[in-house]
Amino acid sequence: MRGSLIALVVALWLWPIRAAAHHGRDYLNVRGADLPHPGQVFFVPRCDFVTQGGESETELEPSLLVGALPWLSAEIHAHISGEEGENLRYEATAPSVQISLPGERAWGVSLSTEYELAAEADGHDRAEAIGIVSGMLSGYQLALNLRWTGEEHVSPDWGYAAGLRSRTAPGLSFGLEAQGGFAADAQHEALLGIYIDPASRTTLNVGLGAGLGPEGPDATLRTTLVFRIN
Repeated sequence: MRGSLIALVVALWLWPIRAAAHHGRDYLNVRGADLPHPGQVFFVPRCDFVTQGGESETELEPSLLVGALPWLSAEIHAHISGEEGENLRYEATAPSVQISLPGERAWGVSLSTEYELAAEADGHDRAEAIGIVSGMLSGYQLALNLRWTGEEHVSPDWGYAAGLRSRTAPGLSFGLEAQGGFAADAQHEALLGIYIDPASRTTLNVGLGAGLGPEGPDATLRTTLVFRIN
Protein backbone atom coordinates (compact mmCIF):
# COMPACT_ATOMS: atom_id res chain seq x y z
CA MET A 1 0.00 0.00 0.00
CA ARG A 2 2.83 2.40 0.84
CA GLY A 3 4.39 1.83 -2.60
CA SER A 4 1.08 2.68 -4.29
CA LEU A 5 0.89 6.03 -2.49
CA ILE A 6 4.48 6.83 -3.43
CA ALA A 7 3.72 6.08 -7.10
CA LEU A 8 0.72 8.44 -6.97
CA VAL A 9 2.74 11.30 -5.43
CA VAL A 10 5.54 10.93 -7.98
CA ALA A 11 3.05 10.91 -10.87
CA LEU A 12 1.42 14.15 -9.73
CA TRP A 13 4.83 15.77 -9.27
CA LEU A 14 5.79 14.93 -12.86
CA TRP A 15 2.44 16.01 -14.34
CA PRO A 16 3.57 19.23 -16.10
CA ILE A 17 6.33 17.66 -18.23
CA ARG A 18 5.09 17.50 -21.82
CA ALA A 19 5.60 14.66 -24.32
CA ALA A 20 3.58 12.12 -26.29
CA ALA A 21 2.59 8.78 -24.77
CA HIS A 22 3.19 5.77 -27.02
CA HIS A 23 4.19 2.72 -25.06
CA GLY A 24 1.47 0.06 -24.98
CA ARG A 25 1.03 0.35 -21.21
CA ASP A 26 -2.46 1.78 -21.38
CA TYR A 27 -3.94 -0.72 -18.93
CA LEU A 28 -3.03 -2.51 -15.71
CA ASN A 29 -3.55 -6.21 -16.42
CA VAL A 30 -3.78 -5.97 -20.20
CA ARG A 31 -1.01 -5.33 -22.73
CA GLY A 32 -1.50 -3.00 -25.72
CA ALA A 33 0.04 -3.54 -29.15
CA ASP A 34 1.71 -0.09 -29.33
CA LEU A 35 5.50 0.04 -29.01
CA PRO A 36 7.79 2.89 -27.94
CA HIS A 37 9.40 4.82 -30.76
CA PRO A 38 12.99 3.75 -31.52
CA GLY A 39 15.36 5.24 -28.96
CA GLN A 40 12.69 6.03 -26.38
CA VAL A 41 13.30 4.72 -22.85
CA PHE A 42 10.58 4.33 -20.23
CA PHE A 43 10.81 3.57 -16.52
CA VAL A 44 7.70 1.61 -15.51
CA PRO A 45 7.35 0.87 -11.77
CA ARG A 46 4.34 -1.19 -10.77
CA CYS A 47 2.94 -1.85 -7.29
CA ASP A 48 0.06 -4.20 -6.49
CA PHE A 49 -1.64 -4.90 -3.18
CA VAL A 50 -3.60 -8.18 -3.12
CA THR A 51 -5.74 -9.72 -0.38
CA GLN A 52 -6.98 -13.30 -0.50
CA GLY A 53 -8.21 -15.66 2.19
CA GLY A 54 -7.56 -13.14 4.94
CA GLU A 55 -3.92 -12.66 3.92
CA SER A 56 -2.38 -9.75 2.06
CA GLU A 57 0.63 -9.48 -0.23
CA THR A 58 2.54 -6.61 -1.79
CA GLU A 59 3.97 -7.15 -5.28
CA LEU A 60 6.51 -4.80 -6.88
CA GLU A 61 7.59 -4.93 -10.52
CA PRO A 62 10.00 -2.18 -11.61
CA SER A 63 10.90 -2.32 -15.29
CA LEU A 64 12.85 -0.56 -18.03
CA LEU A 65 11.23 -0.44 -21.48
CA VAL A 66 13.22 0.52 -24.60
CA GLY A 67 12.10 1.13 -28.18
CA ALA A 68 14.62 -0.66 -30.41
CA LEU A 69 13.08 -0.63 -33.92
CA PRO A 70 9.71 0.53 -35.27
CA TRP A 71 8.47 -3.05 -34.87
CA LEU A 72 10.53 -4.17 -31.83
CA SER A 73 10.85 -3.21 -28.16
CA ALA A 74 12.83 -4.76 -25.31
CA GLU A 75 12.12 -4.76 -21.60
CA ILE A 76 13.64 -6.07 -18.41
CA HIS A 77 11.82 -6.15 -15.12
CA ALA A 78 12.14 -7.59 -11.64
CA HIS A 79 9.61 -9.43 -9.48
CA ILE A 80 9.62 -8.53 -5.77
CA SER A 81 6.95 -9.58 -3.27
CA GLY A 82 6.24 -9.93 0.42
CA GLU A 83 3.36 -11.13 2.50
CA GLU A 84 1.96 -9.04 5.35
CA GLY A 85 4.38 -8.94 8.28
CA GLU A 86 7.30 -10.30 6.23
CA ASN A 87 10.20 -8.66 4.43
CA LEU A 88 10.09 -8.17 0.69
CA ARG A 89 11.97 -10.83 -1.26
CA TYR A 90 13.51 -10.69 -4.72
CA GLU A 91 11.92 -13.49 -6.76
CA ALA A 92 12.97 -13.19 -10.40
CA THR A 93 14.42 -11.18 -13.26
CA ALA A 94 12.53 -11.26 -16.56
CA PRO A 95 13.83 -10.00 -19.92
CA SER A 96 11.27 -9.76 -22.71
CA VAL A 97 10.79 -8.57 -26.28
CA GLN A 98 7.65 -7.45 -28.12
CA ILE A 99 7.31 -7.67 -31.90
CA SER A 100 4.60 -5.79 -33.78
CA LEU A 101 3.33 -6.08 -37.34
CA PRO A 102 4.83 -3.09 -39.21
CA GLY A 103 2.78 -0.42 -40.93
CA GLU A 104 -0.08 1.89 -39.98
CA ARG A 105 -3.42 0.18 -39.33
CA ALA A 106 -6.55 0.71 -37.26
CA TRP A 107 -5.81 -2.37 -35.13
CA GLY A 108 -2.36 -3.21 -33.82
CA VAL A 109 -1.18 -6.82 -33.62
CA SER A 110 1.91 -7.89 -31.70
CA LEU A 111 3.55 -10.76 -29.84
CA SER A 112 5.37 -10.46 -26.51
CA THR A 113 7.74 -13.18 -25.27
CA GLU A 114 9.30 -13.29 -21.81
CA TYR A 115 11.66 -15.59 -19.93
CA GLU A 116 11.62 -15.28 -16.14
CA LEU A 117 14.81 -16.29 -14.32
CA ALA A 118 14.19 -17.41 -10.74
CA ALA A 119 16.39 -15.66 -8.19
CA GLU A 120 16.50 -18.55 -5.71
CA ALA A 121 18.20 -21.87 -6.32
CA ASP A 122 15.03 -23.86 -5.60
CA GLY A 123 12.89 -21.64 -7.83
CA HIS A 124 11.73 -22.51 -11.33
CA ASP A 125 12.27 -20.47 -14.48
CA ARG A 126 9.14 -19.55 -16.40
CA ALA A 127 8.40 -18.65 -20.02
CA GLU A 128 5.46 -16.59 -21.22
CA ALA A 129 4.08 -15.54 -24.59
CA ILE A 130 1.23 -13.04 -25.13
CA GLY A 131 -0.65 -12.51 -28.36
CA ILE A 132 -1.96 -8.93 -28.44
CA VAL A 133 -4.64 -7.15 -30.46
CA SER A 134 -5.66 -3.57 -29.67
CA GLY A 135 -7.40 -0.64 -31.32
CA MET A 136 -10.51 1.55 -31.35
CA LEU A 137 -14.07 0.22 -31.47
CA SER A 138 -17.03 2.63 -31.66
CA GLY A 139 -15.08 5.29 -29.80
CA TYR A 140 -13.77 2.91 -27.13
CA GLN A 141 -10.20 1.70 -26.74
CA LEU A 142 -10.10 -2.11 -26.69
CA ALA A 143 -7.28 -4.59 -26.05
CA LEU A 144 -7.36 -8.40 -26.09
CA ASN A 145 -4.61 -10.73 -24.89
CA LEU A 146 -4.13 -14.49 -25.19
CA ARG A 147 -1.46 -15.78 -22.79
CA TRP A 148 0.58 -18.96 -22.68
CA THR A 149 2.74 -19.77 -19.66
CA GLY A 150 5.20 -22.62 -19.33
CA GLU A 151 7.13 -23.63 -16.23
CA GLU A 152 9.46 -26.53 -15.43
CA HIS A 153 7.62 -29.60 -14.07
CA VAL A 154 4.25 -27.83 -14.57
CA SER A 155 1.75 -28.27 -17.39
CA PRO A 156 1.49 -25.26 -19.74
CA ASP A 157 -1.26 -22.82 -18.86
CA TRP A 158 -3.45 -20.71 -21.14
CA GLY A 159 -5.13 -17.50 -20.07
CA TYR A 160 -6.76 -14.32 -21.26
CA ALA A 161 -6.94 -10.62 -20.51
CA ALA A 162 -9.26 -7.96 -21.94
CA GLY A 163 -9.61 -4.24 -21.40
CA LEU A 164 -12.07 -1.59 -22.52
CA ARG A 165 -11.58 2.10 -21.72
CA SER A 166 -13.31 5.35 -22.62
CA ARG A 167 -11.90 8.87 -22.56
CA THR A 168 -14.18 11.10 -20.49
CA ALA A 169 -11.98 14.23 -20.50
CA PRO A 170 -8.64 15.27 -21.99
CA GLY A 171 -6.02 13.08 -20.34
CA LEU A 172 -8.55 11.10 -18.30
CA SER A 173 -10.11 7.71 -19.08
CA PHE A 174 -12.10 5.10 -17.17
CA GLY A 175 -12.33 1.44 -18.06
CA LEU A 176 -12.96 -2.16 -17.19
CA GLU A 177 -10.47 -5.02 -17.29
CA ALA A 178 -10.73 -8.76 -16.81
CA GLN A 179 -8.12 -11.49 -16.65
CA GLY A 180 -7.98 -15.17 -15.83
CA GLY A 181 -7.18 -18.65 -17.03
CA PHE A 182 -8.98 -21.35 -18.99
CA ALA A 183 -8.35 -24.18 -16.49
CA ALA A 184 -11.27 -25.31 -14.32
CA ASP A 185 -9.56 -24.07 -11.13
CA ALA A 186 -8.11 -20.86 -12.62
CA GLN A 187 -8.40 -17.50 -10.91
CA HIS A 188 -10.37 -14.67 -12.54
CA GLU A 189 -10.32 -10.98 -11.71
CA ALA A 190 -12.40 -7.97 -12.76
CA LEU A 191 -11.02 -4.48 -12.30
CA LEU A 192 -12.23 -0.89 -12.58
CA GLY A 193 -9.43 1.34 -13.84
CA ILE A 194 -8.67 5.06 -13.91
CA TYR A 195 -6.10 6.04 -16.53
CA ILE A 196 -4.46 9.47 -16.38
CA ASP A 197 -2.62 10.32 -19.59
CA PRO A 198 -2.20 14.10 -19.92
CA ALA A 199 0.00 13.92 -23.07
CA SER A 200 3.05 14.25 -20.86
CA ARG A 201 6.07 12.20 -19.93
CA THR A 202 3.98 10.45 -17.31
CA THR A 203 1.04 8.08 -17.38
CA LEU A 204 -0.64 6.84 -14.21
CA ASN A 205 -2.97 3.84 -14.11
CA VAL A 206 -4.83 2.93 -10.92
CA GLY A 207 -7.34 0.11 -10.51
CA LEU A 208 -9.50 -1.55 -7.89
CA GLY A 209 -10.42 -5.16 -8.53
CA ALA A 210 -11.94 -8.30 -7.07
CA GLY A 211 -12.01 -11.97 -7.87
CA LEU A 212 -14.74 -13.66 -9.86
CA GLY A 213 -15.59 -17.00 -8.27
CA PRO A 214 -14.13 -18.74 -5.22
CA GLU A 215 -10.57 -18.98 -6.56
CA GLY A 216 -9.97 -15.29 -7.25
CA PRO A 217 -8.55 -12.63 -4.92
CA ASP A 218 -10.79 -10.91 -2.38
CA ALA A 219 -9.61 -7.45 -3.40
CA THR A 220 -6.78 -5.85 -5.40
CA LEU A 221 -5.29 -2.39 -5.67
CA ARG A 222 -3.04 -2.09 -8.72
CA THR A 223 -0.95 0.91 -9.79
CA THR A 224 1.42 1.51 -12.69
CA LEU A 225 3.44 4.63 -13.38
CA VAL A 226 4.93 5.08 -16.87
CA PHE A 227 7.65 7.74 -17.13
CA ARG A 228 9.48 8.53 -20.35
CA ILE A 229 13.13 9.19 -19.50
CA ASN A 230 14.27 10.76 -22.79
